[in-house]
Amino acid sequence: MKTTHYVGGVVGVCLMLALLVGHLSSVVLAVEPWEVAEVVDDSSVDVAYCQGRREQIVYAGSSITACVSGRQSQLASFFFNGANRVAWRSSVMSEFLPIEGVCLARQACHYDESNNRLIDQSYGDHFSLRLSIHELFSQRVVSREASYEFNDDSNLSWALKNPTGVPVVTGKIGLSTNGRWAAIEQIEGGVLFLDINSRQAVKISSEARFYDRGYNPRYEFAVANDGRTVAVGGGNVGFGLIEVSEGCGIDLDSEAVADCSKSDWGVIEQVGGLASTVRLRFSNDSQSLNLVVIGYDGHRQAVLLKRNGPTTEPPDPPIVPKLYMALGDSFTSGEGELEDKYYLPSTNLTDEKCHVSRRSYPYLLQTVNYERKNIACSGAKIDDIAGSSTYWGQNERLKLRSDHIDRQNQAWDEFIPGRRRQIDFVARYQPNLVTLSIGGNDSGLMDKLRACAGPGECRWVNNNLRYQTAVEIDRLADRLENLISRLKQIMSETSRLVVVGYPLSIVPRGPCDIITANLFSVRERQFLNQAVIRLNKVIASAASQSSIDYIDVSTAFAGAELCSRSQILAMNGLRLGDDFGLASRFFPLKLIGNESFHPTPAGHELLAGRIDSYLAGENLTCGAECDDDNDYWFAEAPARRVVSTQFDMIKTVCDDGCRLSTTATFAPNSVVRVSIQSDPIQLMVTTVDPEGVLETMIQLPESLSSGYHTLIVSGETQNGQPVELYQTIYVAEPRVISSEEIQGTDLEIARSVAIPDDPLVLPVDWSILGSRHLSNFSNSTNKVEPSTDSTFEIRLIVGVVGIIWLCLIYVLWSRR
Repeated sequence: MKTTHYVGGVVGVCLMLALLVGHLSSVVLAVEPWEVAEVVDDSSVDVAYCQGRREQIVYAGSSITACVSGRQSQLASFFFNGANRVAWRSSVMSEFLPIEGVCLARQACHYDESNNRLIDQSYGDHFSLRLSIHELFSQRVVSREASYEFNDDSNLSWALKNPTGVPVVTGKIGLSTNGRWAAIEQIEGGVLFLDINSRQAVKISSEARFYDRGYNPRYEFAVANDGRTVAVGGGNVGFGLIEVSEGCGIDLDSEAVADCSKSDWGVIEQVGGLASTVRLRFSNDSQSLNLVVIGYDGHRQAVLLKRNGPTTEPPDPPIVPKLYMALGDSFTSGEGELEDKYYLPSTNLTDEKCHVSRRSYPYLLQTVNYERKNIACSGAKIDDIAGSSTYWGQNERLKLRSDHIDRQNQAWDEFIPGRRRQIDFVARYQPNLVTLSIGGNDSGLMDKLRACAGPGECRWVNNNLRYQTAVEIDRLADRLENLISRLKQIMSETSRLVVVGYPLSIVPRGPCDIITANLFSVRERQFLNQAVIRLNKVIASAASQSSIDYIDVSTAFAGAELCSRSQILAMNGLRLGDDFGLASRFFPLKLIGNESFHPTPAGHELLAGRIDSYLAGENLTCGAECDDDNDYWFAEAPARRVVSTQFDMIKTVCDDGCRLSTTATFAPNSVVRVSIQSDPIQLMVTTVDPEGVLETMIQLPESLSSGYHTLIVSGETQNGQPVELYQTIYVAEPRVISSEEIQGTDLEIARSVAIPDDPLVLPVDWSILGSRHLSNFSNSTNKVEPSTDSTFEIRLIVGVVGIIWLCLIYVLWSRR
């Protein structure tokens, strides 16, 4: 009996020791997530505060050092002639100009280009700072004589307020590099943590520093991209890392105290005392933090902290990932499908035509044996993948719909593209494999393809204009790198991101069918191929800079391109369809389909085969046929080049006449010229308004031939640089849309129609390339079932014509 008690006691003690050891080990893992990895004395390090990047800019004719945010359009804050200043540079300008109406606190504002929003602080009562967020910022900046002005719109701005509606008095702000999170000093109230997308703010630390009671605090923050950690530093505030977790933090209307845990993790001990900490920067993967420590004697030390992982071996990764997601535009969605029955539900409606086909390459990959979701949408641009979080659907198709919330919620569950940003699906579902193919619409390549499909040779093939295309393509590099970086930040470490290029689709000197030969000259075909090659080089470079795999599909269609001798083509030519009708009500055939000049199902099989080969480990290279010829683009470029040919900064809507409007691009009150190509015809010489905007009515000549043309507005920017805006339009004969097409409404379409971004102009989707989709013409919430394929109509008409010809031949033969 005693033995039994003895054994039982020993077992009990062992169990308690085991539990205690396990508990202690878990405590060690929980309380030491960070460690000081490196401390280096460095007296040369730059300690000037900057939320963005320190760069040289041109302002008032001088080169100065400024804190810059943004890549294409940029905001800069700097010290000049004895004062703090803020300046703006639009994407078509080389020099910065002062901006008025915003950033009154000067260095207390930051432009988040990836979301096109400005995080700003303005003065309130007694010079207190109030935090505001301005959405669609660059679209609200207008030109003045020698400056810019911010056009405020309360519907697009948000202010940080407490539950009673009183603005919160704020101090310094820190942002995550992905634009999702912000840490905010609440003056003498602690530290707030803001989810910028949802506008939800909580207090994560009630530890406050007070002003006018000795040494004033000077906060500096950094926020990790995963939203888990906030670094707090600056002067007279010490240093610490606040771990933001579920259950900590308190709402602004609560008096409860629930501070998140905070520690310096040994920094102060290792550096031997500090006066201030500056230049706090988290790595993009949120796993390390860099900062500069300034001692009381002025010496500087660069410190690196790293996040510790668990000491136990991580679990084996799953053998088969669960989800594959495809992002991109029409070349991924499956635009080019030959039978409408293959389009997924809700992607071929009257007001939504993402045209996602079950026969697109994401569904044909053999090496991917996981669940597949194709979130690509015909006409998508980079902003449709990861633009502003204030997203009203592609081309703002949901903006005036009363059921827009229901449609966006439906998109979550049914993976319907075009209603939410594509990156939102990645963030929510965390796919194990993501393919990305984008850039054709952003570079203007699709617009130029339209123009070249019009009458005569398009202007872009001319030696003195080709360089403009190269410049447009090249400037995509930064935007693509930023997009890839944002996708990497929100994907898990075990996920894989792969970038896919575009295929060469036409043989420059091959035997074309009669329609394609008339639409595209040899020079136009050569231009289109060279443009694809250059675009692929920019995409590949962006992938390489981001350490992401790039799949070259340039020659995937070899032997099956347009104007090849193949019986089965990988690319559609001009295809008859049901998206844009040119005929009158007396002839029901609809002539042009969106599927024109897009990969056929056979083409998607070839794309899938090329991607499969790469995923299986095959080293794919493109030969001499994919070499970019720089002389082709710049051989005869003029010495005074046009600054920009911004195809997305002009909008044209035509009815009895054409209403033309541009963004604030030109010098205020300057002269601009409006013309139309292919055969150059000057339509108007006029003056823009004091904001640098052109809004006018134009009449297209009656002699203008049917087909695609390029509308051009040319002038100069504020600093005298030439600038050109263009848009591809389609000129058609007058027709009346039948009541069946517009659900009971008889609406006449005038002779000329343009290809604007406005989703409420025309009742049909009529972009043959998918780069500008028009969705709905009313606020009707009735869904329209996908229209039937036009192939039957075509065969019926061809059959009838054939029978008539046979009958005529028989009659003629019988009379002999």
